[in-house]
Amino acid sequence: MHIDDFIDRYTTLTKHATEAEREAERYARFVLSLLRYPAALRHDFEKFIPKLFCTWRGKRYEVTHASHHGYVGLTQEYGCGRVDERAEDALECSDWSGKP
Repeated sequence: MHIDDFIDRYTTLTKHATEAEREAERYARFVLSLLRYPAALRHDFEKFIPKLFCTWRGKRYEVTHASHHGYVGLTQEYGCGRVDERAEDALECSDWSGKP
């Protein structure tokens, strides 16, 4: 799923999701919407953007980017800000959280 579709979708998860899972996805959609801003604008207030972490392919990552090309930029080197991996489908990520 393209990152914009993930951010914009209203119905979160499945009807069997717990309230905690729904809240985690809402938090992820919020932070991803901030990471989706153009780079020049995002750079200006990056220190105010909350941290976001997720599990992708069995490993824990920090989310550092939400590309207009549709992918989620990830790194395992927390705090570095660069993109080492690309999750092409936002639905491949799970266990969204503000903590590693």
